[in-house]
Amino acid sequence: MADGFIEVHQEPSDDGHYADRHTVQVTKTDGSTVRTEVYLFGDLAPDGRFHRIEEVTLMIEGADADRNLGSALSKPTAHGPQLSATGPRCAGDGVSAMAHGHSSP
Repeated sequence: MADGFIEVHQEPSDDGHYADRHTVQVTKTDGSTVRTEVYLFGDLAPDGRFHRIEEVTLMIEGADADRNLGSALSKPTAHGPQLSATGPRCAGDGVSAMAHGHSSP
């Protein structure tokens, strides 16, 4: 990745629940661009950190090989598990559904 930014379009929250709709744009080192729209829903722990996150993504621009660009596996740290971004991709439509059930450390 050579460059990237996130534009938040909507960000409602209420009573320990959080949601947003944002677009991620990445410029890869080869100069190509990938744009993905993300719908995020989460629950907050009492300390304000995310307790649970679920995301659905829709690639707006990019090559087929970029469809899982936002997916990453986490590695445990001394401070506990990190959130991961993995999940099944819906066949053929460019939509990824990512569900996370991780508790805050």
